[in-house]
Amino acid sequence: MSTFAVIMPAAGQSSRFRHKHYKKPFAPLNDRAV
Repeated sequence: MSTFAVIMPAAGQSSRFRHKHYKKPFAPLNDRAV
């Protein structure tokens, strides 16, 4: 079980999520899609 949480807002442009394997709202964190 992880000891922290990450809150990612879903509204707005997804300019930070242009990775070809990871699409909004998922992003790689510690080799896991979150």
